[in-house]
Amino acid sequence: MSTGAHLVGHSYGGLSAMIAAARWPEATLSLTLLEGIAASLAPHDPAWRALIADVRRLWHRDLADDDWVVEFLEAMGSDPAEFPPDFLTTAVELVPVFRRGRPFFEADLPLDQLAAATFPKLVVSGGHHPGFEAMSDDLALRIGASRAVIAGAGHEIQFTGDPLNDALRTLWSAAI
Repeated sequence: MSTGAHLVGHSYGGLSAMIAAARWPEATLSLTLLEGIAASLAPHDPAWRALIADVRRLWHRDLADDDWVVEFLEAMGSDPAEFPPDFLTTAVELVPVFRRGRPFFEADLPLDQLAAATFPKLVVSGGHHPGFEAMSDDLALRIGASRAVIAGAGHEIQFTGDPLNDALRTLWSAAI
């Protein structure tokens, strides 16, 4: 039986998953990135560059936390009205912590280490924004990952349920 972890990171959490997988490849059984933000990728894609520019501007705007969450989610291609109220409440509570951290668009990505790693990798996008598609294509290519588009929940791919669960089961069975 294998020991280790299957890492799944969504959006900003994709950075943490990439860093952990690169730092401890021997303990990583697989890596799945759900629109894991890789701001430095797809440098020639105008839709991705525009999205990153919008988020950079928003990052430094002085807004109330609840307004900031709504604008951030909309910039990422999400409809805040589709989220349960408890999700938005939690997101608003995390804004001060999130914004005090290092902005995701300044992250140094361990792409070479991930490309050299032998565990299975999957990059998933939600089919909702051409910029995310270009970034996800570039990320998958750079780290040697399989690529999937799972539409139906925008940036929040985890809300698709069975389609994502099926993709994870397939990846995880390849790690055995």
